[in-house]
Amino acid sequence: MTYFYDCTKYPKIYDATYWGHFKAMGTHYLEPEIVENRNNFINDYHIKKVIKKLQKFEKHIIGQCDHLEYYITTEKKQILICSPYSNFDSFSKQPFLEKGWIEIPPMYSRSATTFMKEI
Repeated sequence: MTYFYDCTKYPKIYDATYWGHFKAMGTHYLEPEIVENRNNFINDYHIKKVIKKLQKFEKHIIGQCDHLEYYITTEKKQILICSPYSNFDSFSKQPFLEKGWIEIPPMYSRSATTFMKEI
């Protein structure tokens, strides 16, 4: 059986994510753009591994956060990403931008906007 994480260049990293455990031939469609974005994310931000949620992340999480993932870089920086669905009328990027998040290419689905915050 093939999972989403198997389709990336970094299966050992994405094996630890919720996204990574969808079956590639299951009910969820594997979007090639998302796989490419995930590969680029590892390279662009020098991601070393997924980490467990840390207490200090709590103050950065806002109500619209969804599909949270936590990473550490080779420089020991901690990165938080979230991908709330953005196809709802009530969705606004403003709360994220006001709290210092930046928008990055989608990492969960094309219908979800991905935001990143370096801690």
